Amino acid sequence: KQRCIFFDDKYQSNIEYVSDIAKDHEIAINFLKNLFYIPLASDNGQTAIPTDVMDGVLEFLKDRNLSFHTEEETMSRTLVLMDATGSMATMITKTKNTVKRVFTETKAMLDQHGLSSSFEVQFAVYRNYNAPPDKILQYSGWENNPENLFQFMDTISASYGLGNEAIEVGLWHANNEFEKMSSTKDDKFYQVVLIGDMPPNTKEGILRGRTRYGWDNTYLSKDLFYESELQKLRFSEVPVHTFHVKEDAALSFGAISKHSGPGSVCSPLDIETSAGAEQLTGLLTERILNDVAGRGNKGKEMIDEYRKRFPKGYTKVSQASASVN
Repeated sequence: KQRCIFFDDKYQSNIEYVSDIAKDHEIAINFLKNLFYIPLASDNGQTAIPTDVMDGVLEFLKDRNLSFHTEEETMSRTLVLMDATGSMATMITKTKNTVKRVFTETKAMLDQHGLSSSFEVQFAVYRNYNAPPDKILQYSGWENNPENLFQFMDTISASYGLGNEAIEVGLWHANNEFEKMSSTKDDKFYQVVLIGDMPPNTKEGILRGRTRYGWDNTYLSKDLFYESELQKLRFSEVPVHTFHVKEDAALSFGAISKHSGPGSVCSPLDIETSAGAEQLTGLLTERILNDVAGRGNKGKEMIDEYRKRFPKGYTKVSQASASVN
């Protein structure tokens, strides 16, 4: 039964994706027709190009060259840290298929408030110690163009995994990125969004995995532990927002969020259902909007307005760290 539910949802997701591609194809064909019409009209002695033809060409060019770049300094960076082990294939597909929508909805809200789209996003994926060194951690650059993130996710496939996963490696990477940002004295917001379906490795599990798969002479030669990496992020006041795909990770993900920087949130993410893409889009967009708006009450107001303008119907996230910050 569960297998049927999974493939029904995957089929529906694929149909939606193909439908989007079909729409883009139709728009591209109309653009080519309009483009070919312009020199033909001139050859036929027409002194003016019909307005609908020129509007169609200009609208297509504007849409395909939409830029999220701003001359202003980047004020917000969001690291989206995802489990990419064998059980996360649906998550990877839906992330890839929703990234442009996240940027588009974020920009629409910021434009509505006259705010600059001065944000960047990095995607990073972690696996476990049975993966080779170039696969246990993979990450994109810091991007303000969703197409670049789409292309990165297009290279990622769900693979490897050993029960609990190497979240400690992902958090280690998050600390490294924060240190790079701090070394340049960049005064900007920085946050981590953690998405996965299994808890972090225990110390015993790390030792067992590292010993069995021979990690001593790699770039991860020193022992890592998620609590130590989390403590560094908390000290730097970096919030880690956690979204667990399975109940197996609920307790540990709640604790990670609770013991990270101020304002962190936690929530289940039902990615396997037909509404999963909608929920994912909303959760990521809200975290970006909250940061760009300046967090606090301004961030909350922006999120409330976003939910009214782009309703998603997902469960409201909880303020995980309110009691400890």
